[in-house]
Amino acid sequence: MLIVICTACSSNKVGQTVEPIHEGPIKGVAACNVTTVRYPTTIEEFSKLYEKRGFYTDGNHLGDDNALPEGTAIHPVACGTIKVYRSAQGYGRLVVVIEHTLPRPIQVANGLGEPVEITTFLSIYGHLQKGSLAWKTGDTVTPDDIVGYVDADATNGDGGVHLHLGIRLQSESDAQATDVSWFRGYDDPYVSQRKWFADPAVFLDTLMKAGLVVRWHPEGTVIERELDRSHWMVGPGDALLALSSPIETQDRLLGRAIPVSESEFGCMWESGGVYASELAGHKLVKFEDESTVYEYDGLHPGARRWSFVNEPAFRSWAWKDTEIQVWSPLLRSYFMSSTTDQGFRRLRDGTLVKAKGQSEVAVVAGGVRLPIYDWSTFLSLGYKAENIVEVEESVLDASAGPRGATITPDLVSLCRHPETCLVDCPDQGPGGGGVGEEDAGQVADDAVAPETDAGSVTGGAGGSPSVPDAASGSGGTSAKPPTCTPGATKACACVGQGLVGSQVCAMDGLSYGPCVCPDPWNGELDSGNGGSPSDAGHQFDAGSSGAGGSGGTSNVPPPDAGSPQSTSLHVAYVSPVSGSLRIEGWTKLQDGTNISWHIVTECADVNPSDNLLECDLPVPSGSQRFEFQVYLPNGKYWGDHACDSGGCGQPLGQLTLTKGGSPVSWTFTPNNAGAPYYNGLVSPVP
Repeated sequence: MLIVICTACSSNKVGQTVEPIHEGPIKGVAACNVTTVRYPTTIEEFSKLYEKRGFYTDGNHLGDDNALPEGTAIHPVACGTIKVYRSAQGYGRLVVVIEHTLPRPIQVANGLGEPVEITTFLSIYGHLQKGSLAWKTGDTVTPDDIVGYVDADATNGDGGVHLHLGIRLQSESDAQATDVSWFRGYDDPYVSQRKWFADPAVFLDTLMKAGLVVRWHPEGTVIERELDRSHWMVGPGDALLALSSPIETQDRLLGRAIPVSESEFGCMWESGGVYASELAGHKLVKFEDESTVYEYDGLHPGARRWSFVNEPAFRSWAWKDTEIQVWSPLLRSYFMSSTTDQGFRRLRDGTLVKAKGQSEVAVVAGGVRLPIYDWSTFLSLGYKAENIVEVEESVLDASAGPRGATITPDLVSLCRHPETCLVDCPDQGPGGGGVGEEDAGQVADDAVAPETDAGSVTGGAGGSPSVPDAASGSGGTSAKPPTCTPGATKACACVGQGLVGSQVCAMDGLSYGPCVCPDPWNGELDSGNGGSPSDAGHQFDAGSSGAGGSGGTSNVPPPDAGSPQSTSLHVAYVSPVSGSLRIEGWTKLQDGTNISWHIVTECADVNPSDNLLECDLPVPSGSQRFEFQVYLPNGKYWGDHACDSGGCGQPLGQLTLTKGGSPVSWTFTPNNAGAPYYNGLVSPVP
């Protein structure tokens, strides 16, 4: 990992006794290298300019003036050494100048917009009150330290209450040799110093991105390949699906593409597949007497309909109010009987979301929201703050799905598919024998967003952020590639209920959990009684046009009494290892409907110590296909034939299927995770 906490820094805070590294600073020797970058306060506050004083906006201002309340604590943008800590003309009672050394050269834009390569820079903080802080020249500071507080307008040396932040692209010695007023706030009208300064907003953005290698993007991201500008959709398991220009337009994905390098592109799996349109032929309709807006794909047998959970969800699919047809209530019965309910449209995958009044920002991927660890990670993934959608905290889960695994710097820098890596490849990929699970105990709690600790990339004292142990295993050529993003969700059929549920991807990324079905009689699934969905007063008010309705009916139909019932397909499995066992699988019903991969919760291991799993499987008779797997307590799978897993050409343990006491035949089928991994298959189900 390239961005880590500044371990070389010695922080001399008030009340601490610190053994100095040197008696004084040694010229040419950096007390610490820049490895973590942040804003002096928060990204939200950083974007608020005082009297519109940005970099060179008035033709001579060499910094950004941020409008901040008096007494606001100011942090260094990075680890460095204090070079000035005193009052100065124009800066008021306190100006702080800090010298920072980069671990390697990076290219940035100077004040003239020219690309320059630097290894050292100065950050300048003006209009501060010193207070009781005991910093002095030569002290080393970290991004966690406070170097001063915003001063009052009467004593700050320059107008109203604000912070001046300047960035000079030189070391102290070089700046002094170039300019007598080397930490100036305004340009010299005779000998311009603009080329030695940088726009702080542009500079910090560049610096934050520079340290983090990105080799992964979450499901639902549209990427633009650097080589040929082709567009791709990131699908489940990091599969790249070719995205044609007509489909991109038709599915309202224009403007969402994030440019990626060849290194990023090569570490995702180019499956050879093509992105299939989600919205081909889709239209919108609402009825005159209710606010619910429906999306539908036709009025014919097999046609489908969705309703939007709220207005932000509606907007995330790039629909417009003018596209909504308004029908008479007399057509409602015809519409409902001609279409099958597919549940709610929530925020579209790839949408950035945060709760109002909260700091955590997440990206929706696979129907779940994945918190982004910090601002550096946010920027490195190509995201922009202006694209963040805010929703009421009370409807966050309903709008964006449950909170999933945190996107950490380690996660985005991991090359999931080194066998397809093109350039800048890691030394080796994950070993065989399975994929370890993420230690979710630390990272999830430390996830931050642009408005909070904008530069902290590692954990606090006591540990570093955890990362999915994708390199675990006992040898072999490669691990099973993930089939889904940990924590992501997808729709599934609720057997016998006529409803659409959801499944959550397991933390190992290899399978989805059980299908969780909604309660068809839960009043929270009503469409609401008028009003705008942006009110967020009703958790599942599905309106989106903003037009108030006078009534509304439930969006979810009652259970379908004609659904097929479960069969008594009995399984008995003897495991080579003790511990809790579980059955996973998916079913293709007689009518062609798929029940997605899930944990069969009805098949519980009542005695984990007896190495036996025995139960009746709720698989409908007459189903076209039932594909299954047994998950072992050591993280292996029954159908894993790999020698490094102990299978050596045969499944692990013994499994039998029966119905009514008679044997049911089954076969092995490749599970598309790469031989020698197989699932069991019953086709058709008796």
